[in-house]
Amino acid sequence: MARPTLFCTCWTLCVLSGVDGAATTAPDASMRYEHQTWRAENGLPQNSVHSMVQTAMGFLWLATEGGLAKFDGFRLVVYDSQNTPQLGSNDVRSVLEGSDRSLWIATADGLTRLQHNRFTSYSKAQGLPSSDVLSLALDRDQALLATTTEGSVRFENGRFVRTTPAAPRLPPEVKQTDVQTTLVEHLHRVWIGTNNGLLLLQDRRTRKIDLGGSLRPRRINALTEDRQGTLWIGTDHGVAKIIAGKVSWLNSPEAIAQDAILSFLEDRDGDIWIGTDPTGVTVLRDPLFTSFGRDDGLPDDLIRCVPANSGGTLRVGTKDGHFDLRGMRERAEVIDAKLHVATAARHGTCIRLEVPLP
Repeated sequence: MARPTLFCTCWTLCVLSGVDGAATTAPDASMRYEHQTWRAENGLPQNSVHSMVQTAMGFLWLATEGGLAKFDGFRLVVYDSQNTPQLGSNDVRSVLEGSDRSLWIATADGLTRLQHNRFTSYSKAQGLPSSDVLSLALDRDQALLATTTEGSVRFENGRFVRTTPAAPRLPPEVKQTDVQTTLVEHLHRVWIGTNNGLLLLQDRRTRKIDLGGSLRPRRINALTEDRQGTLWIGTDHGVAKIIAGKVSWLNSPEAIAQDAILSFLEDRDGDIWIGTDPTGVTVLRDPLFTSFGRDDGLPDDLIRCVPANSGGTLRVGTKDGHFDLRGMRERAEVIDAKLHVATAARHGTCIRLEVPLP
């Protein structure tokens, strides 16, 4: 078994308004997004979404206090202790896909594994320290780590082995019991969400990040970093983002601006799913249409053709030349009886073709 990584440093605690120390606040970050929300009336088993995962098969799984839901992009299928007895409890705390593509489900009364369309349950009889499972994770060797109220175990060679997960060593000012979530981002900095705010561990220093707003609460429940390097921060009263050291808050939709944020997920298309309490799950998407013209760098405002080649480059033809957008991806969906075919660049540029259906 791999040796755990220890974070051994001397600490200095300071308060910062921005990541680099500047008091910076960006405009409302919600203006660029479209959104859609699913609640119990739309098929969710319950409206508190504690954990989400998108599997290799593309399905989205959501852990709620009323059972587990599978979303295929069109409908929700609910699994609970009534239709799936292997789920010891409807109170699902965490859901995770293992390295072998099996789905692990942590509940208040045991751990369940879905593999090859078969559910298998695990409890204290199978080696768990407690049947009350709080969270799931994969270690650096991609082995399952399950944390219970009585300690943590690692799943190896078909059995559970007691372990102590690697964790950042906290400065004296911060109690371990105050920590709600941690995140190691692409710059290898460690973000820590606590009952009393957001901390950043970097260069042997612990920095307290001021998220701004005198009325903003300080409990941090969830953290994630998207593929653009944006840090998403879920609090007990809304969502904040940090982009290039600037903090901004999402002021709409109301489902995420006012609720406690419990979980985040970035799906394959780059959309951000936000699990809340008590209004279900909301997905944020880029706008359907973006207009480009001479002011945006095109040679001319008159567009004659928009072909894309197999290498992912979109070539926009104009009367005065052409303009290339590189690194494109495509997506199609039906909206209001029209087929919308999108070609979007990795940096967020989106061009759509709207075709009426027959």
